[in-house]
Amino acid sequence: MKLLIHGAYLMTPAERAERLKQLDMNQTGPVYKADGSHLSAGFAAPNARKLDPVILTRYAVDRNLIRAPQWWGFAAVYNYDQETALKKVHYPTLLLSNTGDQIHAWTQNARKLRPDFTYVELAGGSINIQDEQPIHWAAAIVRYLKG
Repeated sequence: MKLLIHGAYLMTPAERAERLKQLDMNQTGPVYKADGSHLSAGFAAPNARKLDPVILTRYAVDRNLIRAPQWWGFAAVYNYDQETALKKVHYPTLLLSNTGDQIHAWTQNARKLRPDFTYVELAGGSINIQDEQPIHWAAAIVRYLKG
């Protein structure tokens, strides 16, 4: 058995608490606007210019199909003590990251915590490297699994 972790949110407890404070927990789901600006908002995101417009369009639509409060997922991540969990991993593990991912620095924290994990880093991209560089991303995983 082998484990793959693509991107690790290894934050300090203070970082996690700060992120939790920033969440709008009153949000109940997407806010749909008659002029469609709720769809175009995703195109203005900081990493949007890095993405293929076809991929970005899919993300904008997907994000607005979620009927539940989107902060739930972020709250789960920020409440989870990933350091404790990573220390318990006893399987061969691939830690995969890419330099353009907004959580790349936190993944480096996991790399320092677990130098025994195999580490692969792809250049560039964004949080969606699997869509932007699918051949490189899949090849890194296949190499690891076959190794």
